[in-house]
Amino acid sequence: LRAAASLVVTAPRAALRGRAASQASAFDYGVLMVRRRSGGAFGSAWVFPGGVIEPADRLCPHPPSACAIRETFEETGLLLTDAPVLSAGRLDPQRLQEAAQRSPLLGTQPLARWVTPRAQRKRFDTCFLLLNLTDQLLLDRLHAEQLQTSEVVELDWFAPDQLLLA
Repeated sequence: LRAAASLVVTAPRAALRGRAASQASAFDYGVLMVRRRSGGAFGSAWVFPGGVIEPADRLCPHPPSACAIRETFEETGLLLTDAPVLSAGRLDPQRLQEAAQRSPLLGTQPLARWVTPRAQRKRFDTCFLLLNLTDQLLLDRLHAEQLQTSEVVELDWFAPDQLLLA
């Protein structure tokens, strides 16, 4: 059983491109989803960005938050914290730890926990965190995505009702 974290990112539809911005919906916000490569864990599935909690994440006051912010950046290129955590364009674990000391949840809110069923070969104990983007600095970063194609093949924003129909 591996500890993991996923980030459920929401943003106003007016700030988005993609499905959430173009399709009719009763909701005024979109949810960030990434599509995994085929063959890996959750292959070809649309999922929230996230991954396994690494040793450097455990040095932060709230390891799931550090993991979720780090994994979202690694998978999508979206840096969704206003803390100065980059060094030469890369996420600096030391700077992330320092930012987490000042703000342990890094702007996230605990949402849910899910443990993979025992029948699964790979099992995760996943903490889901919510990050509702309202800060203009972070909203301005939404279109700077750079997919990590070794894990993710697509990124899009969906209205919640679109996700429920999928």
